[in-house]
Amino acid sequence: MRVVPAISLARPTALAALTVLLAVCLCAGLAAGQDGKMLWDGEKWVPAAAPEPGTAMGDLASIRQDVDAGRVKTIIDRVEQFLVQYPQSPGCEEAMNLAGQALIKRGRYWKAYDWYTRQISTYPNGAFFQRALDRQYMIADAFLKGRKRRLWGIFRIGVQDDAIDMLQRIAAAAPGTELAERSLLRVADHYFDNGLFKEAIDIYEQFIRENPSSPRRAYAMLQVPKSYLLSYKGVEWDVAPLLNAKKRFEIFAAAYPRAAKRENVATILEEIRRIRAHKLYHIGWFYERTKHPRAAAYYYQQLLDTEDQRGVRIFADTQWAEQARQRLAMIGPVEPAEPAPRSDRRDKATDDRIEKRQAEDSASPSVTLPPGEPPRLSTELGRRRDVVVDEPPAMPASGAQSPVPDEEPIDDDKVDETSDVEGPTRLEALPVPPQ
Repeated sequence: MRVVPAISLARPTALAALTVLLAVCLCAGLAAGQDGKMLWDGEKWVPAAAPEPGTAMGDLASIRQDVDAGRVKTIIDRVEQFLVQYPQSPGCEEAMNLAGQALIKRGRYWKAYDWYTRQISTYPNGAFFQRALDRQYMIADAFLKGRKRRLWGIFRIGVQDDAIDMLQRIAAAAPGTELAERSLLRVADHYFDNGLFKEAIDIYEQFIRENPSSPRRAYAMLQVPKSYLLSYKGVEWDVAPLLNAKKRFEIFAAAYPRAAKRENVATILEEIRRIRAHKLYHIGWFYERTKHPRAAAYYYQQLLDTEDQRGVRIFADTQWAEQARQRLAMIGPVEPAEPAPRSDRRDKATDDRIEKRQAEDSASPSVTLPPGEPPRLSTELGRRRDVVVDEPPAMPASGAQSPVPDEEPIDDDKVDETSDVEGPTRLEALPVPPQ
């Protein structure tokens, strides 16, 4: 027979009594917390005094209540009066912060930023320092998104350049913090989204240098080669952005191999290789149509013979290498010759000759050249922000080079071109080799 144990009533009764007692104490504590707020007196947090006009804490409590309730029209005058009447009060910092909060509620973002700046400069280590920086970030972000500044209460003007300066000041005021990281990346992403890739690269590189342990570092490392790649304008322009993109994608893949696989970095590198082949072919075609067969043969031969560090021919299997073979067959037996180095100064006769050749019809009856075009990548580079890296940076083997991008960008492709991303060089400006 199964024995059912007797149920003790004493223990549940004691537990019930204890539960009721705890509930009463909790309710009393919550009520006390709701009735009074805590203020910083310069040394410790103390209960806020009841609003008593004529005292510093009382007047500050009244200002705070009105800001919380949305009654903000007269807050600025009251704060100014408070600062004059109680210049030594520890509540002056909060009063300045409340002034900025009131102006934000009224839509006066520019003036609110000035109040937060005044607070930060007066109390650089104050209790409301971080709150002021957070509000300044919010204001700068709103300006970058298109919010206008009111000028003289009539005109509305864009202040995106000022917003960038605001974010950089925030990053400088709180180095090493999460807010500083967000501020720098917000500036870099703004440049990236607006096609200012050179500026974006500078800020991403600054972020990488200043935040070596940040979880956002992988994102910045990936945005650098994306910026280089998107700054490439086509086969008629400088190839250096492609080479810089290739180098930085390889650095990212070495540091974060799993993330590189998710981002299809291998596919992007393959397409960069094909675009570089197209570029070499285009240079050869330029010299061929300008009646310099030896220079043309030099670049066509580069497509067939260029090798990597392992001795593997880089471009030999591309469609441009096949077309280069056809062009070499049509040119006939000539000795390839590298063009003369670029000269910073050209005489007028040379300039006139180049202009005349540019005016000529670039099409040949027997040859057609695919038009120059920017890279068409099958992998969407887009303005993504969801790069997830769930791995630490890969450590290089003993004696191997670190994946940290501490080197200067590539300057030169050894194909007689400059590397300034900001000022691309047209093919028409290539040096004219001697006849």
